[in-house]
Amino acid sequence: MSPKISWDRLIGPIGVERFEAEYFGQKPLHLKQCFAPATGLESLEQWSEALRGQKVSGREHRGFVAIDPGADTAQGITPDLAARLRDGGPLIIDGINKINPAVQALALALARGLGSFVGVNAYISPHRKDALDLHHDDHDVIVLQLHGSKLWTLGSRLVRGVASSKFFQVDQAAAKSQAIEKDHFKTLETGAGDLLYLPRGLYHRATSNGPTSIHLSFGVRRPTGLDFVDLMMQRLIADTKTREYAPRLSPEDDDAAVRAYLDYVLQRIGTLADDPALRSEFLQQYRTKFDGVIDGG
Repeated sequence: MSPKISWDRLIGPIGVERFEAEYFGQKPLHLKQCFAPATGLESLEQWSEALRGQKVSGREHRGFVAIDPGADTAQGITPDLAARLRDGGPLIIDGINKINPAVQALALALARGLGSFVGVNAYISPHRKDALDLHHDDHDVIVLQLHGSKLWTLGSRLVRGVASSKFFQVDQAAAKSQAIEKDHFKTLETGAGDLLYLPRGLYHRATSNGPTSIHLSFGVRRPTGLDFVDLMMQRLIADTKTREYAPRLSPEDDDAAVRAYLDYVLQRIGTLADDPALRSEFLQQYRTKFDGVIDGG
């Protein structure tokens, strides 16, 4: 893998500063025939060899592979991907970077260039098939089209502030129905060598536009304010009194004991909020968990 691979080269026509200022977290970007390094995964034959010994599971009309770096490639079976696509529909591969050095280096270049955590999925889809229905992600996405072409249906509005389901629960069916009713969708096509950036919260759907479409999807994640609050919660958990039961309600004195207990909890929160050490701990976690970090790295 050439050491020249970098986010700067991939985003070259736009430039890193302009991308951060005008696109990241704001609107999609489509770059045709950008600098796209070879991965050795540009054909079904190459993918069949790469997935030798891996377990392919089916769910509804899709197939899934969670890459196991320890799979026995010497004795393992080489999957017939053409038959798999014909009979089982699109295939989603999670963590291909764990066994492909080129994708691993590419993911690391993106993570470092974007100062973010990056995970990698791959999608192999037969003609006119969708691997996923219309949806939005809770992270940003960078797509590199390796083979064939894909039609993307993109919304024009962002669902602002979407976050991990650890923090953020919404009625997805109702939200999608509202998007279909009120959003304005457009279609664009990615061909081999194209890059597509999708900000989190943007509704989209991808449909293979040829016999076979193969693309890599890099999920990009930075911490949110909720991660800081989560760190504060971990500190609060260490305080015995905040783990105690609140006093029994007492309407006769306007629940004075409960109010006093809440005053104590709020005082503890205020003390933590004013503690520079908490900010320093958050910054350290940002550096170690998000900044230039990849899944399976």
